[in-house]
Amino acid sequence: MEAPARAGYSKLLTRLLTQGELDEAYESWGRTPAGYVTDYVYVVVCFACAYYTICAHGISGVDPPSLFIAAVVVLGVSFFFGGTSHAILDAYYRQQKALGLHWTDKRSGWMYCWLPAVSLAPLGRSFLTAAALSLLQCPTYALITAVVLGILAMVLEYVVYLK
Repeated sequence: MEAPARAGYSKLLTRLLTQGELDEAYESWGRTPAGYVTDYVYVVVCFACAYYTICAHGISGVDPPSLFIAAVVVLGVSFFFGGTSHAILDAYYRQQKALGLHWTDKRSGWMYCWLPAVSLAPLGRSFLTAAALSLLQCPTYALITAVVLGILAMVLEYVVYLK
């Protein structure tokens, strides 16, 4: 008898996760050490860029260096949570345990790290866009618009993910 499909997931994914075919179920989840080590390398690069920019330019309001610092710090935090989530997924895989896909499922702890990872990424990218617009000497409203769109995307990620 086929397992009932969970809302939002394909029948194949539900079958793989409930019947224990772990290799296929975890295939595209970035659970390998190469995946999460890469996330942690991005964290180091982001914070190194922030440190260098602070040392070279300081923080002085809404200017390109300050917006760049905000972008790389937010993206660094996002990559940290993404890497942690991928490491948790790898731990579940190594234990040969099925993955939890809902907040109340067993082994759904990875979701608590994934939420800030996916929600902070648009905000970091919006700060990076604002930094580029600032370098182009665009008006202030363009910078504000970029950041507001990032905040809206962040809220949308929360809403979609928490459903």
